[in-house]
Amino acid sequence: MAIYYIDSYGSDTQLLVKGFARLLSLAKSSKFHQAAVAVHTKDQVSRSNIWEEAIGKTSTKKLGNGEVSIDGCILYLLTERIDPSGFVQGPILAAAINTTFLNRVLKNRKATDIVFVAWTPEELEEFKRDNPHAISF
Repeated sequence: MAIYYIDSYGSDTQLLVKGFARLLSLAKSSKFHQAAVAVHTKDQVSRSNIWEEAIGKTSTKKLGNGEVSIDGCILYLLTERIDPSGFVQGPILAAAINTTFLNRVLKNRKATDIVFVAWTPEELEEFKRDNPHAISF
């Protein structure tokens, strides 16, 4: 499993767009053409302007409801409480999640790759320290 990260942090829409682009690229080349988006809660997606700016209002609403199809790939919402049964295998975008949940995502047996987008400088530094072989993009 490859682990990727953006060597930056914060609420910049372009970071999320960049993370989504990598996720979709990995999903398109995967066996099942699917991926997951890991966030703490559904509200983190459905009530955030940054998600609408990154993937559009309709896609954000659908993702908040559990899944969305983008560019021929199905993206499933993965939260601390929701482990989507339809998600068989593929890359996971871990966006602005704390270390505890990130560690669970990193151990997810369905994950073929992880794409991490940090929210705070502390999360980014801890991630880089704990994952020295992760690939920056």
